Formats: sequence, C-alpha cells, structure tokens
Amino acid sequence: MKYIILILSIPTLLFGQDFNKDKLIKKNTFYKSMEINYVVLNTLDLFTTYYALDKNAVEANPIANLYIKNRPLTILIKSSITLFTLYSLNNLRKHHKKTTYIILGGLNILYSLVLYNSLNIIFSTS
Repeated sequence: MKYIILILSIPTLLFGQDFNKDKLIKKNTFYKSMEINYVVLNTLDLFTTYYALDKNAVEANPIANLYIKNRPLTILIKSSITLFTLYSLNNLRKHHKKTTYIILGGLNILYSLVLYNSLNIIFSTS
C-alpha cells in the first residue's frame, strides 16, 4: 500500500509548489491533469499486470520479464521511470510546451491501450 501512495504522490512531490499558486493552477490545470492521468494509468498497469500474472498470464515485455517476479523491484523501476518521464517532460515544457503536450498526450493514449489490453486478458481468462 505504501508503494501505491508513493506512486500516486509523484506529481505532488514534483510539482507541489505549483498547486499553491492560484494563477499557475488555472494556467496548468490541463497539463497537471494529464500528469496525474499518466501516473494513474501506470499504477493501474502495474496492478493489472500482477493480477493477470497471478491468473497465469505471461508478461509480453521481454525486458520486464527480467525483473517482474520481484514485486518491490518492479514497483521501484516502474515508479522511477514514471518519475523520470514526468521530470524530463516538465523540463522540456519550459522551452517546448506544444511538444510536451503532444508527448504526454501520446503516452496517456499508449498506456490507455496497454491497460485496455491487460483488462481484455484478465476478463478473457476469468
């Protein structure tokens, strides 16, 4: 449970100061919602992956297969990648806002499709 809270708190840890300024909240609400959506989708991907693996599904990602059986390591890697992605996009956003929106939007679409696929696997095996 503490890992889930850590993953869900990543945007606040990274950008907490922005939430305290009224003007920035209005200006960045859409971008922040995309960041939160990205974190939620990654978290749900992790939950559905382990749920499917518990139902005898097979991990399709060959890189993830190297560490997927070690849950704490997987959570650490997944949250680190998520954190690094958001941090990098936040730095890129300072100079290339439109590009950042496109990348983060694309990542949200990608993880939505990954989650959709995982849910299809889960419900087809139940």
